[in-house]
Amino acid sequence: GRLATQLDRPPAGFPTSDWRRGELVADQFTLLLTGLPAGSYTLQTGFYRVTGDTLIPLGQPATLGTIAWDGG
Repeated sequence: GRLATQLDRPPAGFPTSDWRRGELVADQFTLLLTGLPAGSYTLQTGFYRVTGDTLIPLGQPATLGTIAWDGG
């Protein structure tokens, strides 16, 4: 599949370097689906390290589920 939409920002609004081991961090995201055709989409999340202009993935993305989009 192709990337349909994406949101990049520090989780919960602060850097992971400030997290404590074992801490649970909750966050909410709003994804813009403007112009996205109707269909079934897989929702994934993941982490990466930013080094200059380069994004380095940390592990594999986690699949959160599949959503049915009616085209809005």
